[in-house]
Amino acid sequence: MEPKLTKQMMLATDIVLYDVIGYSLKSSEDQLRISCFITETIREVMGLLRGIGGIWVKELDSDPPILGYVPTGDGAYMILNPLYTGYGILLALSLRNHFQLINKRAGGKIYSGVRFSVTLGEIYPYMDIMGHINYAGDGMNICARIGSAHNSTAFPASFTDENYVVSDESANNWFQTKIISKMPADYKKLLKLATSDMFSVYDKHGSEHRCFLHEMNRFVALQPISPSTTLDPEHRQQLRDLVLGKLP
Repeated sequence: MEPKLTKQMMLATDIVLYDVIGYSLKSSEDQLRISCFITETIREVMGLLRGIGGIWVKELDSDPPILGYVPTGDGAYMILNPLYTGYGILLALSLRNHFQLINKRAGGKIYSGVRFSVTLGEIYPYMDIMGHINYAGDGMNICARIGSAHNSTAFPASFTDENYVVSDESANNWFQTKIISKMPADYKKLLKLATSDMFSVYDKHGSEHRCFLHEMNRFVALQPISPSTTLDPEHRQQLRDLVLGKLP
């Protein structure tokens, strides 16, 4: 699936969903504390990876890696810029690592774990009732459905950590083609990048999703890939407008 942006504003891009384990069982104060912690940690990680300003750089000539952030209550969707398709799995692994590091420093008292799911799917931006850019589409639905991978009887036994990163076949194929295949073997070994065999996850509708678990050295975070140059200037500007809160 090639990254694209049509006149109807359909985006085909990486979607990353994180889910805080046991969030709804926490008190309101603890939920607020976790939400603030997660938000600031994402800002910190993106600041480290992208320099001052992070992913929310809003200069007109910039191509930020993330277009949107859609809270779900116990987590959030991060909508990647189609120019960075393929980076979603690395972003999830990088954030997972930093979440764990900070939580460990706090004695593991902030939360019990965070799961990430990644898909390469189709979504549509729209203006919500508050006048903010929001997103809807089947890509977000799939991302939520594969997030329950731990309930699958086929879940790989070697991946026992609750803080996992799972992707569907579309995201994994693009990741392997655009990222892994171009990475030097010694660098992959250093990063300890690993992908499980395919296993099936069935959602509540009985639909099958072919999934993969991903792992990486827990002490590293990786910068975004170079943005694609396949989109023409007009469409690139439309993407920048989304970050600025404007629908073309």
